[in-house]
Amino acid sequence: MLIVILLLRLILSLSTRTYFQPDEYFQSLEVAHWMRYGFGYLTWEWENRIRSVAYPAIYAVGYTLGDWANIPVQVTPKILNALFAAIQDIALIAFMRREYGNEKAMSYTLLAFTNVYDLYTRHRSLSNTAEAALTSVALFYWPFRRSSRGQQIPVNQVAGGDIFSGGNTPDQRTHMDTPSG
Repeated sequence: MLIVILLLRLILSLSTRTYFQPDEYFQSLEVAHWMRYGFGYLTWEWENRIRSVAYPAIYAVGYTLGDWANIPVQVTPKILNALFAAIQDIALIAFMRREYGNEKAMSYTLLAFTNVYDLYTRHRSLSNTAEAALTSVALFYWPFRRSSRGQQIPVNQVAGGDIFSGGNTPDQRTHMDTPSG
């Protein structure tokens, strides 16, 4: 099932030829292009250092790996976006299966792959895409106190995602900074 999800998300991401929000480029890809290649359009938020470079840095690393693997610069972000979408699916399916059973997990899968808005937006290079994926991974690890084998779950593994998911702008930090209990 993991391979099927990844392939579907990759196909959906690679087939996207439009954009609906300028921030898809100006808050991630342009900044990453500037970080990797030394040129790209930086909006006033980047000139005044209001935003964190953590999220665009993911794409800058992707550009570097893409150059190494001879992947066109336009394709690299689409591969990363497909990975974010697949990570979100896999984490939420695992969470649903653990907490509510296989039937609910299958219901989530059906809803995720038939929701037109989700299919249109989840593969975009908006910071919300990575934030949703990392929040889904955190939800998979919830509750943070004990695993099914009684072992302490290392919260730093989950909280490390805060750098990328909640650290992009100050208003995104509140949901990850709340104590888990």
